[in-house]
Amino acid sequence: MIFLTEDERRSTHSTCYFEFQFCESDIPLKNGCVRDNIIKSWKEDSLCISDDDFDGFYKLYGSLFDCAVFPNGERGFDYCGINYYGKDETENILAKLSAKNIDRKKYAGLIPWLKIAAERGKGFYILGL
Repeated sequence: MIFLTEDERRSTHSTCYFEFQFCESDIPLKNGCVRDNIIKSWKEDSLCISDDDFDGFYKLYGSLFDCAVFPNGERGFDYCGINYYGKDETENILAKLSAKNIDRKKYAGLIPWLKIAAERGKGFYILGL
């Protein structure tokens, strides 16, 4: 299993992880840009993946995640920054991952976590290194 809970990540004593974090804000964007001042790292309900494991994951599924909004309003994916996915992007990523022949054992936790993000309706962040 590559995706870890925050508690499991903490036990590794490492911070070299990408953090998948639920968006809690009703207003995550201002003028089309991510409000980065409202984000706090290492939330208890976050899902984490090490940078080494993320490379392999991103090679397989990165095209699904290249639609994030950045703090400067641009779009794509930033390995070192804040990547925000709104409600529509979250639902789209979830649907496409669910339809793919994703290795459910290796990536256990991701699809159920994304389902929760979609149900909450506020999207999610991937916080880079």
